[in-house]
Amino acid sequence: MMMKNYIRRGLILLTALLFFPLQLARAQGTATSTVYYIHSIRYHIEGITTAYALQRAMEIHGGEVIQGKDALGAFVQDKLQLLLNQRVLEEAKIDYHLLDREADGRIPVDLTVSVKDTWNLIALPYFKYDSNTGLELSVKGRDFNFLGTMEPLKLDLGYTIDPDTLSSGSLGKGTFFVDLESKTPFLLAHHDANFVFNHYFAVSNQFGLEYLNTTGLTVDFPYRGTVFTVGAFQGISVNEEELYQYKSLYGDRYPGYWYLSNWLSAAWTIPTGLRLGEMGVVNYVPSLEFRYNYKIDGDIGDERHGPTTTVAHALDVGRFDWVGNFRRGFLGHLELSNEYNLFFSTWDSAITGFAILYHPVADFFGPSFRFMGDYYFGKPDYLAGFPLRGILDKSIVAQYGLYLNADFPFRLIQFVPSQWFKNRKYAFFDFEQQWGPFIDMALLKDPVHGTSFSLNDMFVTGGLEVVTFPLFMRSFYIRISVGLDLRAAVSEKTIPQRDHREIYVGLGHHY
Repeated sequence: MMMKNYIRRGLILLTALLFFPLQLARAQGTATSTVYYIHSIRYHIEGITTAYALQRAMEIHGGEVIQGKDALGAFVQDKLQLLLNQRVLEEAKIDYHLLDREADGRIPVDLTVSVKDTWNLIALPYFKYDSNTGLELSVKGRDFNFLGTMEPLKLDLGYTIDPDTLSSGSLGKGTFFVDLESKTPFLLAHHDANFVFNHYFAVSNQFGLEYLNTTGLTVDFPYRGTVFTVGAFQGISVNEEELYQYKSLYGDRYPGYWYLSNWLSAAWTIPTGLRLGEMGVVNYVPSLEFRYNYKIDGDIGDERHGPTTTVAHALDVGRFDWVGNFRRGFLGHLELSNEYNLFFSTWDSAITGFAILYHPVADFFGPSFRFMGDYYFGKPDYLAGFPLRGILDKSIVAQYGLYLNADFPFRLIQFVPSQWFKNRKYAFFDFEQQWGPFIDMALLKDPVHGTSFSLNDMFVTGGLEVVTFPLFMRSFYIRISVGLDLRAAVSEKTIPQRDHREIYVGLGHHY
């Protein structure tokens, strides 16, 4: 009974975080307000960014109708913020010009969008250590504005050593790899589309060749204020690493060596009309996916048998804006997914959700918080330690759980010789560094390790993160994170080891 009460309270709290801030959109004008509409959009671009990419980023097509002068100013400011949120741009500005009033009383508005690209190309030696995945030594090539699309092209060439091999000192038993990822937006018959092309190629002494490929296409079809998105994908897997939960049954690698995958997807983004202030409208997104794994000359194993059909219902709300190198805003997501395996006639369902608040309180201090909840009706989450910095992902298996992350980053260093000496030649050396303590907590039910959903078994981790932002290149920043299992530290009266300590050196934020 107590367990059910905890779950009920957790779901109520998650729902409250998602929907208490919601309010119905209020009309900004009256019947006598001046009506404006976007007549034309001109682009002045310093760099390779395309006008189409800017249009997608601003979520504007021309012809938008705005009621009242104040609403017009807010509209322009909102579109400018959407551009500033694109880290591939160094500068952005939007000017507007009012034309003569037309016979129907409306006033046409011409927009002029001026942007300057930041430096978006980089190739550098890279070191990454993650307690979950091991050591990576690589050369990372990045074009964060590939073909001017404002989407990245990622190319990594390197050498990895998994944690077990690394701890044994066998540095020569790692894996050489090449990893290529791209998602390229383009217009297809006047519809927004994305071409997905991912390759992973690896060779090791222990496992030989591994190759993974995903190629796909998605297309958006707008309809009466909604967007219907369809996609088709092809996958190739050769000597694929088994999922963690299957390694004890089948070994480290897929025994059938290779197989193919095809899947079709469809999603319908429907605005509900409920608005979260400046963060936007709540969207209801039903979706459907059909996936089939197959091998022409043999069996593919029980864990890959299908086909499977997944029906999901989701609510999405919010956005975050970049304010300097801090984030400001709210994101919420709640989803019910139902996967049906047509081969085994079995269901696998889950409820997942999160609410994230980024709330800078000063230009040097920007705390953030994430609350997560999930309930798996069938297969549990075998990497449930992922939200907790300080416990290895695979050390926790969760049937259901609630998580809280709290970060308190503050700007400790701002090194700007280009401003001090008023010389742009020194801009390459400009950087900002944020330091922040964090604490993560979780209540969950672990059916494998016997952890109960109770305060007595609560996980508590904490540590320090350091994030460095090179100011000459807004699209690139590095995070160093050290987290410890605080309960283990207290009980052992020393710094925890192995599964109770987590170190990360890499790109991007934790959330």
